[in-house]
Amino acid sequence: MPTFSILIVDDNRLCRKQIAGLNFFSDKKIFKIVGEAQNGFEALEILRREKVDMCLADINMPKMNGITLLREIKRENLCPVVIFISGFAEFDYAVEGIRGGVFDYILKPVDEQKISGCITRAMEFIESKRKHDYFWSFKADSIVKAINSGAWLIDGVIYEFMEYIQQQDFSITELDIEFNHILKYISAKCLESKPYINKFSMLEEICSIRNQLFNSMEELIEVARFRIKEMYNEFNKFNLSTENQVLKNIGVYILENIENSISLEDISRDFLMNKKYLSTFFKKETGMSFIDYVSFAKIERAKILLRRSGYKVNQVAAKLGFEDVAYFSRLFKERTGMTPVVYAKS
Repeated sequence: MPTFSILIVDDNRLCRKQIAGLNFFSDKKIFKIVGEAQNGFEALEILRREKVDMCLADINMPKMNGITLLREIKRENLCPVVIFISGFAEFDYAVEGIRGGVFDYILKPVDEQKISGCITRAMEFIESKRKHDYFWSFKADSIVKAINSGAWLIDGVIYEFMEYIQQQDFSITELDIEFNHILKYISAKCLESKPYINKFSMLEEICSIRNQLFNSMEELIEVARFRIKEMYNEFNKFNLSTENQVLKNIGVYILENIENSISLEDISRDFLMNKKYLSTFFKKETGMSFIDYVSFAKIERAKILLRRSGYKVNQVAAKLGFEDVAYFSRLFKERTGMTPVVYAKS
């Protein structure tokens, strides 16, 4: 039987020790107490660091109470089960917790009989979710494979994925959370093989569809479908049209060192190739010149720097090795249709 990890959150140290010492949790093959926290802030630090299956939390705590902790856990998808363990005086708060997605509510003082049924139900729920997540990730891995290979059949893979989703019994709110989880999963998996793409893409924005008002399930699914296709484009926009592995390696080298000085002479020396031959071979195999590819990559990096970093145009130009700011601005406009200043504000 798999281990279930548990976090206990209560500002009263004796209460924490009492819960941790219950006979129900004594089987270390089934349960693991990963930590204790005396308020919501401490709990969030642990939850962001450790994998936790169940969070047993008091409601009335200093600094951050249980209700606020629950909201943060749900917002960041940090733990599948939150159980409030609190006194009768806080019962009104429990109603708010139920609305917020708390799994159950147990009154203090806690004993074996009170907690056993609740934890057993939580274990069954987590087991069901683990099976669901496994199949979910299996389906998502087919998208990861298609993105990494630059497969032309990506539309078919996405279609099959969405067909699977539509067969599940999700509310719009639940599906919103699931899509954010799966988009981040796909992005993280794809970055394992192409980490340099993070320099050239607004992946965080692509992966986030939370807090949008959707009129229907179909609208949400269509937005998610578009985001996955957008992710595919981001991971494959630098693909060179060649099967030659040396040229592919050169392309990756350029992307990884885009903020360094990159010249045909340096590349030909590093890859043990004749400079003139490399220039001709690059154009023949890929359909674009070496200089055009480097310029394309630099402008794509410039777009991210202008949007994210707060750098001014001259700072971006200097960071990317352009000595002439006017030339950089002209090249940027040729490739984007906007000046760097207008693009940064758009």
